[in-house]
Amino acid sequence: MIKKDFETFIYIGHEKILICVFSKIDSKILYKKESKFIELNNHIDENKIINFLNENIFKVEKQLNQFIDDLCLIVNSQQFQSINISIKDNIYGEVKKKNQLNLLKDLKNYILDSYPDYTLVHYLVNHYLFDNNFYKNFDYPKKCNHFCLEATFILLHKKELFFYKKIFEKFQISIDKILCGKYIFNTFNSDKFNECEMGFKISLGFNPNEVFLINKKLQNKGFFERFFNFFN
Repeated sequence: MIKKDFETFIYIGHEKILICVFSKIDSKILYKKESKFIELNNHIDENKIINFLNENIFKVEKQLNQFIDDLCLIVNSQQFQSINISIKDNIYGEVKKKNQLNLLKDLKNYILDSYPDYTLVHYLVNHYLFDNNFYKNFDYPKKCNHFCLEATFILLHKKELFFYKKIFEKFQISIDKILCGKYIFNTFNSDKFNECEMGFKISLGFNPNEVFLINKKLQNKGFFERFFNFFN
């Protein structure tokens, strides 16, 4: 099997669809195409997406001489739900990495249990509290009596995700990651990058306060474990 040396990003909004293919070697754009349109009632037309893919997927694969089998999808939609939540732990000593990991896992499990019809898209740590003192980040270890973590979860309804999965399955393409358009716009607040460039930077860990869920294969196990990876 040929190892893929590119990443594909597609942005879908009510005003346009954009595809960008980035080199894994130097992050340069290898292919870019945009289609603008006007939608009524904030409804994204499935046929317009399919027509756009028909016009561009084959061109990309022919140009790169490789198949697109997965991609990162950025969606600008009202179907995302943002939830702010906090959790507290009584430490009375040094806060260690395991304390943070345990709180992050507890929050994630609570959200997934409470919103079974949604899929987790973004997990953001807003700040930490050490005895009522706020920090955006910190170095271990740190002493305190009470350790509090405040986070934001961005969720997408599974029906909405299934809508997009069905479309890309027609092209034998899976959705590797899905990103919230509003989140990436708020993260950059800049017109220097297009939507796919923003998404690409987010996927590389541009926001140090985002917690990424990564598939990790366990040795001698036939399944995958979700674990946290920090870019701070």
